[in-house]
Amino acid sequence: MSPNLKICAPATASLLSLCACAFPRDPANTTQQVLEGGHVRVGLVAGASPSERTIMEAFARSVAEAQNATPQFESASAKHLIDELDEGDLDLVVGPFAKKSPWKKRVALTRPYHAKNDNGAGAPIRGAVRLGENRWLIDVERETRPRGS
Repeated sequence: MSPNLKICAPATASLLSLCACAFPRDPANTTQQVLEGGHVRVGLVAGASPSERTIMEAFARSVAEAQNATPQFESASAKHLIDELDEGDLDLVVGPFAKKSPWKKRVALTRPYHAKNDNGAGAPIRGAVRLGENRWLIDVERETRPRGS
């Protein structure tokens, strides 16, 4: 092994490990605010059936518990909640969002938490987070996985 390779390989590995510590990032610090504040501000899309609302709340509670936080709920139209999310007044919006939702231009959507609504049709229950909040998206997305996986 050449002397340059002996020096460069460990230096490169160290540099890469330092860079990895900072990624993924949250430009608006959502994850840090949740951890420090102890609560997740959640918007639940209005108009859901009682059983859908139960599913939406369960998803939000799961996200909050994973962060050692408590959820703080509000309910309104998807437009109102997405506006609040954009402004940083909410951390998470939960509701029925189709995979090709028009909101995808403004938010990052999780995988489905629950496949379909009560009658087996319609959009699945998903979470929505601010665009660019990639660390937070990963944390929220983790709660969409089936238990035991």
